[in-house]
Amino acid sequence: MIVRNKIELSFREKLKYYRVSIGFCTIAIFCLFTNFSFNLSPNYFTYTSSKIGLIILGIALIIYIKLNQKLKFKKKKLNLDKTLFLKKLNALTKKHSWEIHSQNEYSIILKTNSNGANGRFFLSKSYGEIIYIFFDQQILYYRSIFDFDKNLQITIPTGENIFNEKLISTLDKVESYIHIYEEKN
Repeated sequence: MIVRNKIELSFREKLKYYRVSIGFCTIAIFCLFTNFSFNLSPNYFTYTSSKIGLIILGIALIIYIKLNQKLKFKKKKLNLDKTLFLKKLNALTKKHSWEIHSQNEYSIILKTNSNGANGRFFLSKSYGEIIYIFFDQQILYYRSIFDFDKNLQITIPTGENIFNEKLISTLDKVESYIHIYEEKN
């Protein structure tokens, strides 16, 4: 769903998307409340655990802001007819083996499958992305983010989302995708 030029996530998706920030915030709360008393004295912030808690809380806030910025759509003026753009997009999805998750007159949501080799412990490369594409007259809104159902660990970005967004943004300039689509059909 699109709200104020930003992807709107469900509660469950928010928990998955902001999991790193939530984890840091939880650790910060434990650090801050280790030496907490209801008679808050001026020397409360001199404790080492309080200082560590504030630093970790700052890190959690920075991560949250960065993740929140990644939900904002990129937009571009569409320089060709919407039906021609959709033909090119259909050819692109076939070429890269993307799956159309949902589609209507104004939006398309695509899911990709990446190789995503396992990392150590809880770090991994991406196993797939979700590409959101919305049309508003001659304006194209698009964004690629990690697939919440496939990326359960902490995901290390390796440029898949940037690559997907570049493919979508340059689609109106590429002629070869239509020929690929017409040859297969």
